[in-house]
Amino acid sequence: MGQKSNPQALRTAAPYQQHESCWYHDKYYSHLLSQDFMIRSYIEKRLKGCFPSASAKIFLSSSPKELKLRIFSHGHLFLKRLKKKSYDISKILKKSSNTTSFSIQCYQIKNEYKSALFLANLLTQAIKRKKMMSLPSLLFLRTINEASDFIKGIRVSCVGRFKGSERTRKKKFQWGSTSLHTFSEKIEYSSQSISTSYGTFGVKVWVCYY
Repeated sequence: MGQKSNPQALRTAAPYQQHESCWYHDKYYSHLLSQDFMIRSYIEKRLKGCFPSASAKIFLSSSPKELKLRIFSHGHLFLKRLKKKSYDISKILKKSSNTTSFSIQCYQIKNEYKSALFLANLLTQAIKRKKMMSLPSLLFLRTINEASDFIKGIRVSCVGRFKGSERTRKKKFQWGSTSLHTFSEKIEYSSQSISTSYGTFGVKVWVCYY
């Protein structure tokens, strides 16, 4: 059961796990949901336009009087541009919500290889450039060398028509221990998909850290 469901969804009650969206309303739930989706899609489009392999983690908390937005990314140039052009996000917030005050905070991720989203984006960009056969081994060696002090294990699963084969194949890469059944383990998970000339490829990454 632990392998069939999202490991972060199973660990929502853990003290180290944070909710990416914190808001609630009885009447305007659909409105707040569309606002959340609009903000996230806007930031992701701007990020992909600047740096295709970059990734960002967005935490949004909303109340009737204030809306807080925290953005974590390893692209420091993107964060600088976002700070300069934060008025674009505030315009979207003013149009889609009735809150009067907004706070947007940007943080840079220091340990890039600790993020499962960062590794998943690297693999999807490698598949798009048709460098899937050579990059995973180099990526794992770089990750293990730079992040072996705080990472217990990494697991990667890629599904698609590799080299234009008629049937889809699954490739797996694993290092260390990633126990999905133990709820006390700190696991970060990310799933990404990308469309190529050979069809759609799916990438799943699990990172277990101390």
